[in-house]
Amino acid sequence: MADHFEIAAPRPCGPADPPLVLRLFTKRDTNVLVRLTAEDCSHAPLAIAMSALKMPVELRLVGADAAPIAPAHDKRQIMKYDATVRVGDFVPLAPGQEIVLVTTSFAPIAGGYALEWESLAYEPLPAGRYALTASRTNLRTKAYDDDARGERPIPRVWTGTATSNEIVVDLR
Repeated sequence: MADHFEIAAPRPCGPADPPLVLRLFTKRDTNVLVRLTAEDCSHAPLAIAMSALKMPVELRLVGADAAPIAPAHDKRQIMKYDATVRVGDFVPLAPGQEIVLVTTSFAPIAGGYALEWESLAYEPLPAGRYALTASRTNLRTKAYDDDARGERPIPRVWTGTATSNEIVVDLR
């Protein structure tokens, strides 16, 4: 069943697009929903990192005053987890394939709204207008292989920084 995130309709990759394209979508349901996707716009398969704890997608959240808003807290600071980047943290994308990286929502709470973006919590956010962009950086070309008991190159890994389109949400 489709979720129908239709405000910013997907468009096909073009010749001027970078190899990896990030797209933010939004829709108003009971809450304001936000989805981030990644699409392989190259002509060859790519491997991309999919570990929110080890290689998170950075969110830039800006309020009406144009000042970036810092998260209230990062769950990784109190979590115990193995930070080793493993071969299994990368997934293959076929040319033209688009996958969901993050789906979240602005949830109403006492004093405004809360947004959980991967391990980051933004709260309380007062009613108002907010602009969001997301970016993902990967400079890693090797990862730990449990079977080989050591690092090995990741075939066709995407490296660089990809930045999404900007979306604006109105919380009321």
